[in-house]
Amino acid sequence: MKQKMKNSICFAMLALSGNAFAECHIKTGNAVFCLAPKPAAYAYQALGFDAKKTNLSHYRQLMQEAGCGRPYGRTFKEASLRLFSKGRVATPDGWVSISHVAVNDSDAYYVATDYIEGVCEPFKPTTNSSSNTLPAG
Repeated sequence: MKQKMKNSICFAMLALSGNAFAECHIKTGNAVFCLAPKPAAYAYQALGFDAKKTNLSHYRQLMQEAGCGRPYGRTFKEASLRLFSKGRVATPDGWVSISHVAVNDSDAYYVATDYIEGVCEPFKPTTNSSSNTLPAG
């Protein structure tokens, strides 16, 4: 009985740690990143995972005008994502789950959660240990 209990506890710990530390990354080069949540929701509904659409010049222009863009090339696989927050945006076609993420710990964007794979760690800003005050002057 004790061995069975130990195995169950070990399995539960592995399952939890696997989910807690699953790598968070963009699952497609067609992910649309925006400066605001509503354009991110509309872009996802209009474009989804259809790279042919986002490669059309008029869609790229519309994305640019809405404060959105998408990664090109293979570099999207190397991007590190950390989560600020997650929520839903209402559109005429229904709800879209949107995540506010830090990309490579520097740039902040809104992106449809369906474009993300894995579990994102929360964003924790780094602090400068030398001084938290403004210089005099």
